Amino acid sequence: YEALRRGDLPRLLACVAEDVVIDRPALLAWDSVQRGRDYFARTIARMISCAEFKITGSDIFEGDSDVVGTLAYTLTARRTGETMNVKIVEVFGFENGLISRIDVYDKHPASLTAFLERAEAGAQAVP
Repeated sequence: YEALRRGDLPRLLACVAEDVVIDRPALLAWDSVQRGRDYFARTIARMISCAEFKITGSDIFEGDSDVVGTLAYTLTARRTGETMNVKIVEVFGFENGLISRIDVYDKHPASLTAFLERAEAGAQAVP
């Protein structure tokens, strides 16, 4: 999470296997299952192009085979200033010292998807 906190995308991607699989809730923006480091990089770039990303908390718990991370962050839409606080849990699997699998668990995937769609469109939430 430190590379993500610093916005160091090359360092983040260096930790990820070429054929990484990211599995998210079906409603979470934009695709539920992502495959490959390039696709992962494009998804992160797409998110940060429409919203500022600021980590507000994180923890890492290491198990025998997997690592579990908790991540809290705030997104701020670049065009509108709308904000959203997000908390997720991620389970990381490893092969050959690289992250090969990320299972993402988000408490409110529909709200996050709607926020990112508004951020991309430059629209405000309807009260």
